[in-house]
Amino acid sequence: MIKIFPRFASFAAGLALAASPLAPRASSAQDHSQMHLSEQLPAPPTKRRPDHATHPKSHEKMHGMDHGKPSGMDHDGSHSGHEMKGFLGPYGMGREGSGTSWQPDISPHEGIHAQYGDWMTMYHAMFNGVYNNQGGPRGDSKTFASGMVMGMAQHQTESGTFGLRAMVSPDPFMGPSGYPNLLATGETADGRTHLIDRQHPHDLFMELAAIYSYQFAKTSSAFLYAGLPGEPALGPPAFMHRPSGLDNPEAPITHHWLDSTHITFGVVTAGVVLDQIKLEASTFRGREPDQHRFDIEAPNFDSYSARASWNPTKELSMQLSWGRPRGMPMERSTQTRERTR
Repeated sequence: MIKIFPRFASFAAGLALAASPLAPRASSAQDHSQMHLSEQLPAPPTKRRPDHATHPKSHEKMHGMDHGKPSGMDHDGSHSGHEMKGFLGPYGMGREGSGTSWQPDISPHEGIHAQYGDWMTMYHAMFNGVYNNQGGPRGDSKTFASGMVMGMAQHQTESGTFGLRAMVSPDPFMGPSGYPNLLATGETADGRTHLIDRQHPHDLFMELAAIYSYQFAKTSSAFLYAGLPGEPALGPPAFMHRPSGLDNPEAPITHHWLDSTHITFGVVTAGVVLDQIKLEASTFRGREPDQHRFDIEAPNFDSYSARASWNPTKELSMQLSWGRPRGMPMERSTQTRERTR
């Protein structure tokens, strides 16, 4: 089996401010004299700024800032002025994975950040050029492109956060049968027969979601997530959002088994964040996408799930989830529609 994965385009850049290493610095003698001078002269009187200290609707408060620093957080919980805060709660963006899932706080959050008025945005794109040659009687070969394009927008209010997320995939352009992936199974190319030894192409629209969270305490919030498509509160983050899968040019063979709900047409999730603990429940359309990869399917809230997540340390994230999908199997529902025509 031969696999060659030449990445022909990949970018993920973050924007941050730091002290410039080229900035002029006083000599040690100047530092020493300045130190003695400061000891001799009384410190100038300080003036309070009532507009920031007492006014409840000051610029800092309106933009979720505290003591002159915005509400976006670093991984250690400190605030950082050039990073989005979490969509679901008062913590750093690195904690959030796909849908409403959590991952370790130290997970990288990379992207091109920009500010448009009161909206903070982040863009990220990654593409891989792949040649895949898998031998044996069940193998096949294919040249294709994999990847994704993501965009996020976030608006801070006095007590909450409103956000929008979108993610699209180039997979539909590779053909209905996807690419070779021995032992993988899931979804169909024609609406009847499941793909075997192949990874199905993802839908063009992988996520179109809106989120609102209300912060009712310093480290706690309540949130509502709605996606068409989206991802219900079931299982861990999908593989492409986990740090271990950031550079995977192909889906692992377990992707459809473990992440089969990460593109669900119709999801509503409500939950609460209590510092390092998150409790949530979802109702969703309990069936995988059909073989038509460029459309948006009608929602049908016939299934439900629940999940508890815990981040005891910055390096560790745990989840326990349960779900009951009630949707009709893909091939059976397709045959039923054909008989009723």
